[in-house]
Parts: sequence; C-alpha cells; structure tokens
Amino acid sequence: MIKNVKSILTVNEKILHDSRVHWIVFVRPIVYAIIGICVGIFFHPLVGALILVMDLFALYAAFVFFTTTHLILTEKKVLGRSGFLQLGWSQLNLGNIETAYLQEPIIGRWLGYSSVIVRGTGVGNVSFPYLRDAGSFITNLEKYIDLEVHRERTINITMPSSAA
Repeated sequence: MIKNVKSILTVNEKILHDSRVHWIVFVRPIVYAIIGICVGIFFHPLVGALILVMDLFALYAAFVFFTTTHLILTEKKVLGRSGFLQLGWSQLNLGNIETAYLQEPIIGRWLGYSSVIVRGTGVGNVSFPYLRDAGSFITNLEKYIDLEVHRERTINITMPSSAA
C-alpha cells in the first residue's frame, strides 16, 4: 500500500497521518453468519447453508474494505484510497479544502470509529466511513490547513503588487 502512495507523492512530501478502517465493518457479516447458523439448526439446514453462502459476499466485501481503505494526510494534500479490483483514489490539495468534519454515532463513540467528511472546492464531499482514530486525523488536517493559510497570507503580504 505505502509503495502505491509514494508513487503519487511529490518530491520530499511526507505522510503525516494514515487512517484505517475500524473492525466494526465485520459485525454485519458475523450477524448474518449467526442468523444462517441458527436458521440451519432450528429451521432447515439447506436454507441456513444458503444464508451462509450468501454471507460470503458480505464477508469478502468487508474484508476488502477493511484492508484497502486508507485516508492519508500529507504535507500538501489529502489522499483517499479504496478498492481492490477497481481501485479508487480521491485527492484534495490542502488549499482547496473548505471544511472537514466528523460524523460519530453513539456506538462509534463507544467503540472508537467515526466517518470523516472532507469538503473541497470543485469536488464536493469526500466521505470515508468507519475510520478509527479519525479525530486525530481531523486535528492534524486542521493544523496543516491553518499552516497553509498562514503561509499563503505571508506570501501575499511580502510580495509587492505591480503598479500599473
């Protein structure tokens, strides 16, 4: 994964934060498996086996989402990576980010996951659900956005305007 990320980074650009997906994504396939086992024991074995076979897709999707989804903060941009066979990248430069915020359900607050939504100019909302340690990602992102804004203001103040 890191090799793929480093191939799209610019020279001397460092990764500051890498948020990964929380284990909560496996709860739904586990619940489906328990339902399939209970149906197989108490109702009909064939129907229970059918539910378990259909649950394999949900388990595969959760595994791929868990292992391949990253939300990465660098010194210059926010990168989002998701997918295995169909790889998707989202990229927002820090100067183009308007806001970033968390959506944290009650269960997510207890278990330590939340969704990160980053809104940028020209791209709309980029959302990454079920991320662990998303609060520190938002804190680091806000810190570097403030540094970027301060740097732009300093450049604008120090550069003389051309008189006509």
